[in-house]
Amino acid sequence: MSTRAIYGRISITEERMGRPLLVRNVEGAAGGGSTLTEFAVFLIDCFEQLNHGAEKETDPLFGETCAKMADRLGD
Repeated sequence: MSTRAIYGRISITEERMGRPLLVRNVEGAAGGGSTLTEFAVFLIDCFEQLNHGAEKETDPLFGETCAKMADRLGD
């Protein structure tokens, strides 16, 4: 995905949330850069906690389901 496409998606997300996710710096010899806002870091932390919880709950179910299917294939 191109940098332009990524920034486009970030801009759309910022509009939907009504809050900035990046602090954009367009100055400097290298053309600037961007850093995450405190809110963006908070969202990433929330996602990681949610994702970890989902994996913790679904991994055993996935293993059980695959074991049952593997048993059926062995018949």
